[in-house]
Amino acid sequence: MAFLKENKKLVFEALFALLFIGLAIFFLRRERMEIHDVSIILSNANPFWMLLGILVTCLYIFMQGLMYFNSFRAVKGHVSLITTVKVYLKRNFVSVFLPAGGVTSLAFFTKDFEHHNISRTKIHFASSIYAFTGILTVLVVAIPILTWALISRNISSNQVISFGIVCLIVAFLIFAFVSIIRQGFLYRLIIRIGPGVEAFFIEMKSISINKKSYTATFFSSLMIEIIGVTHMMITMKALGFHVTLEASVMAYITSILVLLVSPFLKGLGAIELSMAFILTRFGFSTVDAISITLLYRFFEFWLPLAIGGLSFLFVKNNL
Repeated sequence: MAFLKENKKLVFEALFALLFIGLAIFFLRRERMEIHDVSIILSNANPFWMLLGILVTCLYIFMQGLMYFNSFRAVKGHVSLITTVKVYLKRNFVSVFLPAGGVTSLAFFTKDFEHHNISRTKIHFASSIYAFTGILTVLVVAIPILTWALISRNISSNQVISFGIVCLIVAFLIFAFVSIIRQGFLYRLIIRIGPGVEAFFIEMKSISINKKSYTATFFSSLMIEIIGVTHMMITMKALGFHVTLEASVMAYITSILVLLVSPFLKGLGAIELSMAFILTRFGFSTVDAISITLLYRFFEFWLPLAIGGLSFLFVKNNL
């Protein structure tokens, strides 16, 4: 008992690490069929377009790190780009195993930023800007695309529902921010539940946002959306299919909307099913649509996940 009291933090971290390892084993066993199918597709893909797709994945990871970097610059926090890229990879990895991982993973690995002498308030504020801007640019891209699809009757009810949920999320985030800044209903409710949070809100209100850096954050996020569509087009070329911008954009938007509203495993399974369904509506056979979907997910999901996992193995105490 004395050992547990003296090493409580260490024991908790060890148990937490074991939990994640167990989840990772369960996850890989559950997805072994997809991994097997991806390996077959990779062996049949065009090597040039595969290499280009991997390079675009590297650009995707870099842009995610740059978006974090600009988010910190927006709150006048100075961190290195290498740090933000590393934190993105680690947060992306753990987000697969966390409920609502895209948001909850932002609470992890804050020590990487604290080493740059940045307060916890600025770290959480910058992470909030990163998350909000990511959702905002999805809407900026999705609104005209889905409006056109609605007019041409080339949209499913699931897409409409997902889009509606994302709009509600953005509306709530805006309401929450305004309520906290103006000390409105939500602010008073949070303070009543957790009085200790008030000091955090007071410090957050004192932080001014650098508009130039926020604009850079927004355009970094917009570039990530463009990279996603580019990955879809590269995937089609790699497998020898005719590339259509319309199908690429719609499949990408569908994958992001499903990702944003999926509470577990970053929408794994639901995204593949939705993307394959959308592609069949653009004339691809079911087999071809599944092949495109799996290779796209290799570029945008499995490859960053693998790199993120490796980032834990080569740094002392990271496990």
